[in-house]
Amino acid sequence: MVSYSLQAQPSILGRDLPVSLQAYAVPPPPEPFYIRRVIEAQPRQRGLGISKFGLFAPYRMLVVAQGVGPELTAALRARLPASAAAQPLVLRLTSINASSLLANGKLNTAGELAAEYYAQRPDSSYYLVARTYATDQQQVTATTPEQSAPLLLAALLQQSLEQVSRADWTQPGPAYTLAQLQQPGTAPYPIRTETWRMGIYRSFFEFRHNEPGRPDNVSVDARAYRNTEWQGKRAVNPSVLTPEGKHVALTDAWGFCDGRQVYIQFQGEYYLLEQRGPNFMFFAPDFNNTSGGVINAGPPRKAFSLDMRTGLILDYQGTEGAATNLAQRPTHLIVYRRRPGPSLPVSIDNGAVGQLGTDQYLSIPWQAAGQPVHLCVGEACLEVVPDPNAPTYLELRPEGGAKLVAVPARQGEEQVNKLADR
Repeated sequence: MVSYSLQAQPSILGRDLPVSLQAYAVPPPPEPFYIRRVIEAQPRQRGLGISKFGLFAPYRMLVVAQGVGPELTAALRARLPASAAAQPLVLRLTSINASSLLANGKLNTAGELAAEYYAQRPDSSYYLVARTYATDQQQVTATTPEQSAPLLLAALLQQSLEQVSRADWTQPGPAYTLAQLQQPGTAPYPIRTETWRMGIYRSFFEFRHNEPGRPDNVSVDARAYRNTEWQGKRAVNPSVLTPEGKHVALTDAWGFCDGRQVYIQFQGEYYLLEQRGPNFMFFAPDFNNTSGGVINAGPPRKAFSLDMRTGLILDYQGTEGAATNLAQRPTHLIVYRRRPGPSLPVSIDNGAVGQLGTDQYLSIPWQAAGQPVHLCVGEACLEVVPDPNAPTYLELRPEGGAKLVAVPARQGEEQVNKLADR
């Protein structure tokens, strides 16, 4: 299995890797226009993204030496020269990112480009002509990150310009001042605000933009880790349903969404991603820690964060990126149901965490801090203090309409395993 995830700590990044956006030709679009100005409105960041070229090579930041705006301006002026017959436009970049990771002899390069194009009115205000977004991922064998990343971004820019040429310019929208266009974008990433779309993410950028590159029907077969430390925590075996009705194992992806939850591939396995504030986190085995565990029980579990700017996987830093409270310990709340009935919403402290249907269970990652949480399934609610040493099991029972009951860990594990094996 090829791993598309990037695990590193910022402190061990190698020196910056310079890249140029001017070396790759962008064919002129069919509609006569040119870019008079490029405005950088993307979130402030030091580079385009992360690269790693070799098993023992350090992670390096892809950095445009002259700056993205000046380099793109120079490149577009050379390809799309100004003329009296061409319409001048302002290009407002809201996102431009790339990453390159060498694995199994192939360089996996991913990129995304989000842009807005504005035309000027006679009163010097601006109106939106087109808004574009494109992402792609490719594998190559004979290139380097400083070549493949700009080449992919040039292809995405070409797609963007072609979309502008097909836009309807006859319907001017609201007026904007140049000062408004120069304000940095503040909209949250779509994966944080939109309903998750089912499918396969080929790259971190597809995940972040909630745009699966393969909108397939993905299903999940859950299985338990067979050791004490991982009691109640499940890895998953995802599969894709073909038109012929066959389930084909998903073995090569950055991650996927099954329509209810999102998962990330990490060290050859897929793990449940949990949204915590502006970040996402997940639990996985800590293969670097072999001490203190039960003999032959496997590595202990560890909490990881997904950096939403770069796609790097880091040690869990808490919801706001601060150091993790040492009083908190990663655990799971596992709620399950063995009776028929409609799917019901599950929430913790009034925050939605999923749905629970007939003969289903929901495993919820949590940081146990000795404080009670208010867990609800539909109208049935229960105050419970998560156990930091083992999963906390709760069953939705039909007594008196519906009732949440905390059950012993061994009983809960047996009943959830039966549901998982169905």
